[in-house]
Amino acid sequence: VHKNNDSEFLNLTTISDNLKIGQNAANTYLITSDIKLLNVKFVDPETKVLLLAIPSDSDVTLAISLLFLREFDDPHIGFRVCNRFGEVIYETHTFFLGQSIGLISPLNTLDIEIDFSLPLAPGEYTITVGVADTYIGNGLFQSYLDYKSDVLTFKVLTNNAACQWSGIINLSPRVNSIQRGQAYV
Repeated sequence: VHKNNDSEFLNLTTISDNLKIGQNAANTYLITSDIKLLNVKFVDPETKVLLLAIPSDSDVTLAISLLFLREFDDPHIGFRVCNRFGEVIYETHTFFLGQSIGLISPLNTLDIEIDFSLPLAPGEYTITVGVADTYIGNGLFQSYLDYKSDVLTFKVLTNNAACQWSGIINLSPRVNSIQRGQAYV
């Protein structure tokens, strides 16, 4: 069972190795394997060097490569970051990021790079990648094309250059003011 952004549940049933049926409260969706996930990796945004362990608060680029085996009207690529307990820390997709890929032809590849900061606590995390076609509103798509759980495991390390903190994410606080005064009795 997978939860989408609108708190509706999507139940997946495997029919064969390349065909799944997804169902939520409103509709039934076909999930096919007309997409091949070629690569998912973190790279340094400037040097494009592969990152295997990432200091907390670092800027990273999530690079995703796909092969489309047939034509799609307007595919969107999403990703999810989960902690070691499988809890979703963050998720989004290209539609919510204001990007439209548009028509893609058969046997075309798509390389997408998404830049962001990782203000996460030290630990192990995973990336899940999903591909859907044609946004229809309310967080739903006309068809769900591929969903690959935990395709990338990565480690976030303590960043000794940052302030010391505890919790799930670094809020990057800044002390704005400290004022001393004398109490008059």
